[in-house]
Amino acid sequence: MQNTLLLTIILPAVAVPLVYFLGKKSPKSAAFLITFICLLNIALFSTTVPSILNSADHNYIESYYWIPVLHASFTLFVDGISLSMAIITLVLTLTAALFSINYMQEKKELAEYYALLTLLSIGLVGVFITSNLMLFYFCWELMLLPSYFIIGGWG
Repeated sequence: MQNTLLLTIILPAVAVPLVYFLGKKSPKSAAFLITFICLLNIALFSTTVPSILNSADHNYIESYYWIPVLHASFTLFVDGISLSMAIITLVLTLTAALFSINYMQEKKELAEYYALLTLLSIGLVGVFITSNLMLFYFCWELMLLPSYFIIGGWG
């Protein structure tokens, strides 16, 4: 599949509003949706393993034109280290979502919490798979903002 790494960013980004609105009705369902998204992303990352092992540089690269006027492109890539870091991040996000079902049941505004957790996972995975400085900075900020609000709001 050609757009595997891009899908690992787009799928959770599309799911953020779904997680939020589902969390308004049932926080437990929102946690399960995050779990499903993380499992799907782990499966997508796993499809890059043969390409990493079989390539001479031991990496998998996807390049896209970002700002055609400036002839700018952004590149997403995984090698052995970034792949393992992204999968570990997704497993930890999955674990946090499942653990928070019972741990956070007395807290308020859980829909916001789960939406922020989804944004946090997008930022963290993006930090590990990007090779463009501007996109890295965007993902870094996307990681920092949700973590600030999660820590400030729910401890």
